[in-house]
Amino acid sequence: MADDSTPGKRMRDGVRAVIFDMDNTLFDLIGAKMAASNTASEYLGRDDGQDFFDYFLRPDWGFEDWRNIRDYLLDRDLFTIPRYFEVCNLYEQEKLDHITAYPGVTQIILEIRQKEIPLGLVTDADMYHAKRRLEKAGLSEAFDHIVTYEMTGRKKPDTAPFLLALRKLGSASSVTAMVGDSPHRDIVPAREVGMQTFYARYGDRLADTRGEVPADYILNTISDLPRLLYPLF
Repeated sequence: MADDSTPGKRMRDGVRAVIFDMDNTLFDLIGAKMAASNTASEYLGRDDGQDFFDYFLRPDWGFEDWRNIRDYLLDRDLFTIPRYFEVCNLYEQEKLDHITAYPGVTQIILEIRQKEIPLGLVTDADMYHAKRRLEKAGLSEAFDHIVTYEMTGRKKPDTAPFLLALRKLGSASSVTAMVGDSPHRDIVPAREVGMQTFYARYGDRLADTRGEVPADYILNTISDLPRLLYPLF
């Protein structure tokens, strides 16, 4: 892994576009989901918010699927159709209410835009949820192009979303920066297609347990991005 203040060993061609991951890179989605899980558990008269959240960590349905909530209710003999939809709607609203951009994110993205650098976003969320989260975070107008799950039918670490974002931005991979918190889902596929990679370590809750991450640059806070990115413009 490259030192956080110097580029990696790969040849640099400058940066002409920047692509961001969304969840846990621009804001703390996991924290919002945990808060929503606690609220949903309390609504049901229980005190097992962590158990509620853990259902979303299973491989069965995926990290955002409401079927995780269905299974939680079924396993506790709490399921009725009205209750299911009540809990799902409560959970979604609480999750959205707890989304706030990390300190400095809005300012830094505005600075990049002022340099007339095209900005893209690649997320596994669908467009409906991506737009709602970006609006709540105050970033609804921040990106020139947004690539969501339904646009390719592929989720990261598949390279298809990254390739589509590059085409929409009209940018070669070698002069495009990718900023993301997941080594597996953001950094590895971005490197595979030849992008310059910025590991948002600050958004990775497992960062302290990981070994070497194959990123060109490390961001311990979002505030590290300008001093590493701007010399490449």
